[in-house]
Amino acid sequence: MKIENVSLKSSLVLTFLAIVFAIALTYASVELPAILNSFLHSIFDFPGYDSSHEIHRTKTTSFMESYYIRFIGYSCLAIIVSLIFAGFITKKSGLISAGAIAIFLPVFGHFSFNMFFLAGLGAMRIVWMPILDISYDILRLGDIAYLPYMTIVYLPALLKIDISTVIPYIIMGGGILIFILGTQAWMLARFNKKVVATFWIYKFSRHPQYLGWIIWSYGLLIYLIRNSSLIHFKLTYEMPSSLPWLITTLVIICVALLEETKMKQKFPEEYESYKRQAPFLFPIPKFLTRIITLPVKLLFKKEQPESVKEIAIIFFVYLGLMILLSVIFNAIDILPRSGLWGFPKNVFPFV
Repeated sequence: MKIENVSLKSSLVLTFLAIVFAIALTYASVELPAILNSFLHSIFDFPGYDSSHEIHRTKTTSFMESYYIRFIGYSCLAIIVSLIFAGFITKKSGLISAGAIAIFLPVFGHFSFNMFFLAGLGAMRIVWMPILDISYDILRLGDIAYLPYMTIVYLPALLKIDISTVIPYIIMGGGILIFILGTQAWMLARFNKKVVATFWIYKFSRHPQYLGWIIWSYGLLIYLIRNSSLIHFKLTYEMPSSLPWLITTLVIICVALLEETKMKQKFPEEYESYKRQAPFLFPIPKFLTRIITLPVKLLFKKEQPESVKEIAIIFFVYLGLMILLSVIFNAIDILPRSGLWGFPKNVFPFV
């Protein structure tokens, strides 16, 4: 089936199927991990306590030493970091993406509602052990990522409308839908031997699959943080997860930049023409684009990095900026609460 011959009916059918799959996978995103967590609890005898008491701290230390938890955790993180570095050096996007996803996977530990942080799916947090040995609060250094969610939920709450429960599902479903539509368009382009996919969703994003992953993972992060809280969002006793999500997202964006450099080398004319027609991830006003890309322009005098070295530099620059904003974000949060910074204690349904 040639792209130009795809009928409106076929497009609607494909879109409908994508929506159905998106709904199903959104449900699976929250149900399958919960089932797996219950299964792990049924076959393994995890400790059922935290480390707040001296006796429990001793038991926790004994448990971790018996199973070489720290050695495994440090080794896993070293392997993941090596995987990402190897991917950049060899320009293998698959290696980088695998490493990025591995950093994010411990976020699923929030499905384990257990006092012991490594119980059930929480066992995946072993990857973060080198960070946890320093301070849990390091994992909060991506908290600026919560600001969009807070803003979206805060405004309706002023009108006594609580959308905090449904928003994570909408975000996850939207991300999955974008991913599926992007995959459909990509496969159709390959079937028609097009070197560059430029139609359907690719008119609105040059990297819809990566965009879909980022949006889905953000929705999952919000869902887990919100639902693991005994009081309300942002006051969860659970382990923070914003920094791993931030690192994963920045790495995925770097993968997209790396793929663009390869596409420009292989198909310079076709891809440059396409770049002028479609945004990098999603359509945003030009003034926002200028603000977001300002560090790139200041450092390299160009719109975006064009080599592995430049991409690596940009990763650390943007990571540093986001960490700085997160520090400011959390510093503001300890001040007297008012307006958006009082969220959610000062708005419905928490008032």
